Amino acid sequence: MTGKGSKPSGPTGIEGIRAYFEYVVEGILQGNRRWGCLGTNAFVELNESDDEIAKIMKNHLVRLAKAFEQALVRDGIANPDHWAQHLLCVSQGLNVIAKTEPDIAALRPIIDTTISALKMSNRLALTV
Repeated sequence: MTGKGSKPSGPTGIEGIRAYFEYVVEGILQGNRRWGCLGTNAFVELNESDDEIAKIMKNHLVRLAKAFEQALVRDGIANPDHWAQHLLCVSQGLNVIAKTEPDIAALRPIIDTTISALKMSNRLALTV
């Protein structure tokens, strides 16, 4: 996956998604992702009262979900639209967790479990 800030991309969609989450985690560990929580909180708090902020955040979330979905389609993952929404939630959750200044031991299982679930889902879909 690529985009603003030259985020890394992998040779497969799932590898690209892992690379994106690794990029996010690296930013959290370096203290560069605290704004992510601000964006998430601003959206939650101001969504109903500030149309401009609501539009900016909705557009961001739609673009991110679409990037996830395209990566999953690239790998032939079943239900890519459902998985894209799940990955969007993981991404936003990481933004919130960033505020707690977690270490790699707290963050690694989030990425590993997410990627493992994706791969397992794909294996199950291929056997049906």
